[in-house]
Amino acid sequence: TWKIVFISGALGVFLMLFYQVLKKVSDVSIKGEHIIINQHNYPSKIAALVSVKDVKTKRFLRFTWTNLSFNIDGNRQKIILLKKIKTNGTLPDALINFIKEAA
Repeated sequence: TWKIVFISGALGVFLMLFYQVLKKVSDVSIKGEHIIINQHNYPSKIAALVSVKDVKTKRFLRFTWTNLSFNIDGNRQKIILLKKIKTNGTLPDALINFIKEAA
């Protein structure tokens, strides 16, 4: 029975960590010189592209994991963008242009 307790505990910890990451996953749209950030269960935020301070991108399996930090009203905020890499191995052009403009 201790195996069942261990497995259910490990699964519980994994689900809590997954939920914490999921809360930070966002969707970003670009309109002119502003970015619109949509997050799960949070109101949309609008920030200027010049407020983007740091962009870090990593590849994992068939996804890119992009950490984006920016300032809104003097507060530094961090979000996570997940994008699927196309089957031919290239990133979507919109993501490449966004990262170039933000950096």
